[in-house]
Amino acid sequence: MDAVDHVVLGAGAVGMAVAEALAARGESVRVVSRSGLREPVADVRSVAGDVTDPRSRRRRRVARASSTRR
Repeated sequence: MDAVDHVVLGAGAVGMAVAEALAARGESVRVVSRSGLREPVADVRSVAGDVTDPRSRRRRRVARASSTRR
């Protein structure tokens, strides 16, 4: 995964407003939500994951560690 400036947890109304405002300022943003984004948003990357589930967080760390070893 590429490095990002900001990670927003949740794709509800507030999370998406924050993500869109950051993207409009030119910041790199990734949104983490249980189901991913329903519709793509310009300049916002999304990842499906449950931050309350330790197994989901562990998988993300393993994926990130393996992608940085290349």
